Amino acid sequence: MSKETDENKAIIQLFLDAWNSRRPDAFDDLVAPNVVRHCEATPDVQIRSLDHLKDFLRQDTTIFPDSVQTIRLMVAEKNLVAAWATYEGTQQGPIGPFPPSGRKAQFDFGAVFRIEAGKIAEWWVTWDNMTILKALGHLSDGPNTASASRAGAAVPSVQAPGPDVAANLAAFSGRWVGIWDNNPLATTSLTIESVSPAGDVAGSYVYTSVSPARFVAKIIDNTIAFGSLYKFTFRLQPDGTMKGTRNDSGLLNTTVLTRG
Repeated sequence: MSKETDENKAIIQLFLDAWNSRRPDAFDDLVAPNVVRHCEATPDVQIRSLDHLKDFLRQDTTIFPDSVQTIRLMVAEKNLVAAWATYEGTQQGPIGPFPPSGRKAQFDFGAVFRIEAGKIAEWWVTWDNMTILKALGHLSDGPNTASASRAGAAVPSVQAPGPDVAANLAAFSGRWVGIWDNNPLATTSLTIESVSPAGDVAGSYVYTSVSPARFVAKIIDNTIAFGSLYKFTFRLQPDGTMKGTRNDSGLLNTTVLTRG
């Protein structure tokens, strides 16, 4: 084992120690300003800077204020450090549409860190969301039934399409639910509240949030599209489902919605 790998492993331990003690300012000496985090388990969380990371720590603390991460195994080679660790904490805040349960979850996760110039420049992390939801008591209803209404938010009303609205346009009307990238934490719902004879629609959508956002769009070629910062596209399928994509500056998430 080289001096470099020993130092890199020490950086990771200090990083998790700072996380456990809620000291985001300590990240300045351990994490690169343009750090990038990759995590398929949280596709809605984009970390592309040190400031993003500090915000993420604050959000995580709101949800799991007593969380502790414990490294069980570390292996290092050159500028890479792999860690197998345990996360445990009590859910005191909402996770997307899932309300606080007051229950404790404990789960394992794996991560690989890339160290450059003595700081964490990039890392990849993954875990099993199903294990977390089961431990917190959110799994019994199934991932596709998790929605804004489950978290206590009002469900938008739907105006039935008039007789002058073509059947292919009227088929969009109603409430649709699903999850992004097969991730039960990334729930979504789309409510088409009104459809005009010309294909103009108005509605709301929920993306891993309990607060619906309003939108207007036009049905073109069995598809609606809306959004500025994040571009959402939903296309009605022959089998009665709706396929959707979310484009975040070229990063794509996908979903299949069913009527909810």
